Amino acid sequence: MNVIPAKLEAYNISLEQIARVIAAENLNVPAGDLDIGSQTYMLRLEGEIEESRELNNIVVGSSLGQAIYLKDVATVNDTVQSRIMESYTNGERGATIMIQKQTGANSKTTSGTDEDTAARH
Repeated sequence: MNVIPAKLEAYNISLEQIARVIAAENLNVPAGDLDIGSQTYMLRLEGEIEESRELNNIVVGSSLGQAIYLKDVATVNDTVQSRIMESYTNGERGATIMIQKQTGANSKTTSGTDEDTAARH
């Protein structure tokens, strides 16, 4: 699920409001991520839903007496592919490598191995 920040602002709807409304629907399915700018929020819905497109018709607010649906402020994608993290350097897409030392491992040896691996890729 990708939220469109400009539409949230135009309708004066917050992420918290969307989360509360979806939770109130009492659904129970993993619903992916909410992407807002550079932040990603993981979303889980409680209850049963057969297809992700059904989320589009959840009313998340109102404006001038008209219902605002989730589809009005976000796009819902049915996918098994998950984007965990994106990294940018100077405005261009880059890569982030996370290295964690294991207990008892030699930091100097681990560092050299990681540098060798990074150089190959």
